[in-house]
Amino acid sequence: MRILIPVLLLMTTAAPLSAAERIEYRMSPGFAYSFDNTTDAASVLDVTADGQRTTLEQKLKQRVKGAVEVLESSDGVPTRLKIYFDPVSGSTTTTFGNTEELPFALAGKTVDVAVRDEQVVSIRGADGRELSRAGALDEDSLSIVSEIAVAERAMLPDDPVAIGDGWTATLEREDRPLTPQLNFDVAGFGDRAGRRIVKADADGTLTGTQHGLDMHGELSGPLIFDVQSGMPVSSRLSGSIAVNGTVEQNGTAMAVAGSQFVTITTNVEIGSVSMPETAPVTAGTVAVNTGQATPSDWTEFRHSLGATLEHPSAWRTEEFPEGVRIHPAGAGSSETIVVTGIAANGATDPAAPDVGAYLDATLQQMMPGLRRVEGPVPVDAAGGRGALYSYAGTGFDGSEVLCNVYVTIENGVAFSLSAVAPPATLRSRTGTLEKIFASIRSGSPASPAAAAGGSTPTGDDPRLIGMFRGESLAGGDYGGAYVNTQLVYVLNADGTVYSGAQSHFSSSSRDYNGNLRWSASGVTDGSVQSGRWSARGGMLTVVWDNGQRAVFAYGFEPDGSLVIRHPTTRKLINFFSRVR
Repeated sequence: MRILIPVLLLMTTAAPLSAAERIEYRMSPGFAYSFDNTTDAASVLDVTADGQRTTLEQKLKQRVKGAVEVLESSDGVPTRLKIYFDPVSGSTTTTFGNTEELPFALAGKTVDVAVRDEQVVSIRGADGRELSRAGALDEDSLSIVSEIAVAERAMLPDDPVAIGDGWTATLEREDRPLTPQLNFDVAGFGDRAGRRIVKADADGTLTGTQHGLDMHGELSGPLIFDVQSGMPVSSRLSGSIAVNGTVEQNGTAMAVAGSQFVTITTNVEIGSVSMPETAPVTAGTVAVNTGQATPSDWTEFRHSLGATLEHPSAWRTEEFPEGVRIHPAGAGSSETIVVTGIAANGATDPAAPDVGAYLDATLQQMMPGLRRVEGPVPVDAAGGRGALYSYAGTGFDGSEVLCNVYVTIENGVAFSLSAVAPPATLRSRTGTLEKIFASIRSGSPASPAAAAGGSTPTGDDPRLIGMFRGESLAGGDYGGAYVNTQLVYVLNADGTVYSGAQSHFSSSSRDYNGNLRWSASGVTDGSVQSGRWSARGGMLTVVWDNGQRAVFAYGFEPDGSLVIRHPTTRKLINFFSRVR
């Protein structure tokens, strides 16, 4: 569900500048440096399919930190390098207010990289295992390695340059769908950390086509180059990238239009570096793992609301109010695995038509390019019956993806495991995903007060503590029935919640001439239910004593009124004024 637009990482490209001096790379064996680079991007994309438009707002933060040592070079250009990636390397995306971490497959690892004709031809782990073969690393990881390792001669001017001179570099490469064209202007010289530097201003364009989408952007900003080696030691480029195009899948056309604003920073320190001894990059830490984990390699995850599941120990979990995100070791940004639990609202059969219709409608809104191709198919589930629904189509970037949704219903809670990934990746995960799904069990939530060691649960919003009153009005159609329901919620500091409701109704019937035939009115007995509440990340979760669960997005008006919205669509549900 992401469009990750490649951006230029100016890390190993450039050259020394001096008055009337030819620029060329001067990186011999033993040359070493550390790097800490970041990319911040904010996207707003409108996706239209079957007459329905979805606006996708997404923020991306990427950090790539580590160290490089040149092992071999030719004419000053590295041909073999040792690259260490710090464990902090990775990305996060925020979509519809939900933040997801995207682990980097090589974080905490050291690789030996060979380059020939400005192409990475080999990536070997600490154990000598070849990682550049198809499927061993995800595309994002391969792209990052390439941007660090490859020094492009096209970046350098053909003639000597001095202060005030400029040149244009067109950086076209087969493995780069978007072509940067940058204009450099030499602004001055100076010193940095005892080394001679040159200051330059850059501006240019980024154009090309990716997955059928036309992209055009502009980048500009200052750069500082190390004169002795040609390495850029500091840069900050930013600009806007426009995205337009139409992607077709199974006869359905998806129109995509929008923009992304991106800021790229590069920081390099030249000198001796530390290359920590790291564990080999094994099959368990790359994006595609055709083997299945054994039971001894698994561990249990327990949600704060009591539900449990088992997963491979090497896979990371990220809890959120209504479920958990699961991150396979080495997974790329194109893969998403989420387990959620919501109130079943009376449903008991995961294969029932209304369950399938709900899933179809939800996925149509979230990913318009997907269509159900199979299901429901019976699968094993710890709580009894399970059902698998399979979808296929394209993601927002036009790439081919598959989506499997596993559903089971236990104790009034509908649990689902949803996995979205490229076809080869999802197929390789099937056995593991089925094991995870079969291990999902409902449970009793831990005491929120105990979790915090005090009266208010950890992560809870103290603004929610109090009494709130609201109402809902229904009816008014041909039947002439109106129902006004008074709603009261009491959320206590010890994590308990009480809800009371009383309905006033009136109904009447008239003939075709408008004459009253009969009328009736009344009041229902007030009903009260109790449970426990928790809040985190703008989501309010209530688990009632009867096992039902409800999850809402919430916010507050300036007057203190509580606003409740749908957790996914953010559609308004109701307003509640504060009583106390």
